[in-house]
Amino acid sequence: MQYFSIICKTPEQLSFVRSFTDNPIIVVLKLTHILGESIDILITAEELSQFKDALSLQNIDYTIIIEDVEHAVQQEALQNRVARLKSSRTWSNKQSLEPFNYYAQYITLLAKNYSKIVTLQKIGSSYENRTIYVVKISSGGKNKPQILIDAGIHAREWIAPSTALYLVHQLVTNQSNAYLYKNVDWLIIPSLNPDGYEYTHS
Repeated sequence: MQYFSIICKTPEQLSFVRSFTDNPIIVVLKLTHILGESIDILITAEELSQFKDALSLQNIDYTIIIEDVEHAVQQEALQNRVARLKSSRTWSNKQSLEPFNYYAQYITLLAKNYSKIVTLQKIGSSYENRTIYVVKISSGGKNKPQILIDAGIHAREWIAPSTALYLVHQLVTNQSNAYLYKNVDWLIIPSLNPDGYEYTHS
């Protein structure tokens, strides 16, 4: 889905664009009757090419504000999670340390948004059927040395999974750290004992 801003210069162009606004494939964010003011819309990928052609045939100017709306939303969600992660990790406030579910969702989101360097692998399930993941961070290539870090073996050591997750975050999102995984692959297991970790939160 793309975010368009359209400028109509003639009444005919305005009428043409407004004729599209009742179409269910288009989400209207801003509508106007005034020439020279923008009409902002979202349009699905399936109809994108046809819609662009229609605008071009009518000599209607448009600007693509966001190329991939879904990705932009995911990025914002990721940034919000990162901000929450940074602001809440303190020794003095144990309640700020998140449940296992949060970690699983966060690393899944990282793997989706940084798929070129992050791979999420399932290495097993706990007794209560919680998935145990290893996060692989790599620049690619074969037969590279590996660094393995596991955390959360002891249920009450709440800071350990948080520390592992913070390390993942720093390696993945901070471009200045890319040299750290250029010649080495990182394998990080945020929580080896998710059942025990969850039990101590109850």
